[in-house]
Amino acid sequence: MHRGWNNRSQQIRASSLAQRAANLGVQARAACLPDPEVACGMATWRRWWIFSFVGALGIVVQLLILTMLTAWAGVHYLVATALAVETAVLHNFIWHERWTWADRAAPDRPGWWKRLLRFQLANGTISLGGNAALMWLFAAVYAVPYTVANAAAIIICWVLNFLASDRLVFKRRGLGIWG
Repeated sequence: MHRGWNNRSQQIRASSLAQRAANLGVQARAACLPDPEVACGMATWRRWWIFSFVGALGIVVQLLILTMLTAWAGVHYLVATALAVETAVLHNFIWHERWTWADRAAPDRPGWWKRLLRFQLANGTISLGGNAALMWLFAAVYAVPYTVANAAAIIICWVLNFLASDRLVFKRRGLGIWG
């Protein structure tokens, strides 16, 4: 018998205490974290990567529309940028609704149009306002080619769009804006 464990009841008590301590640790962590997503952190990173993949598809859509409108249709690059960004915003909303935040927003659940409105106001404003301002700055002021300027503007708006989507558009039920 192990030294210090002179009877079976001491072993059982020690085991029971260890189990209770472990349970208390789990309960304390769960009480501090309002959402299981936060508990492991993996869901947030997974969501970030899905968001990024959808965003990458949106970049392709945006750059294709921008190129078609400017090079083929002769539309001024700022007007073409606004149209390209709006097309990408709608594209991204559909994919985020069905994939990135599908656990928070089922397309058949009432209120999808409210999420679309919030997405337009948050991500659309960040994307349109940010892209237009940065396009003007890079293309008009610094003479950067418009496709390069557009790619830079997209990257700058990326993090802000994720935060807006996660905290404002596809927010968790019962939680405020900041989680």
